[in-house]
Amino acid sequence: MAALDAVTETRLWLVGLGTVGQWLLRALHSQAPTLVSRYGFVPKVIGVANARDGFVYNSSGLDLLTLLELVSSERSIAEHPGVRHWPSTVEGLGATEADVLVEVTSSSAEDGGDPGATHIRDALVAGSRW
Repeated sequence: MAALDAVTETRLWLVGLGTVGQWLLRALHSQAPTLVSRYGFVPKVIGVANARDGFVYNSSGLDLLTLLELVSSERSIAEHPGVRHWPSTVEGLGATEADVLVEVTSSSAEDGGDPGATHIRDALVAGSRW
């Protein structure tokens, strides 16, 4: 494989910390060296949210193993060291910036796709401010 010309850091918001969100955190952690060496992709999770705890953010990046431990032990993600905390996802998305939103909440068609549809709309509006 040829050497990569550039490494790109991508700031991620992850909304939803159920089965899929936790799987993604584990995959990003375990596959980090491969993502960098093969694709030049450095994912940096800077904001996460769940329905129970709201939204937490650290522009320097969140420790994925700490997040996974907090979620699996049913503790609040707001206990993650060094985070800013908002009581709702919408507030956190509106107050912070990221490059990519990964939205994996349980959303119902009967509810118009919410809460996921609202999170996506808010992220798109926030993106227009950057």
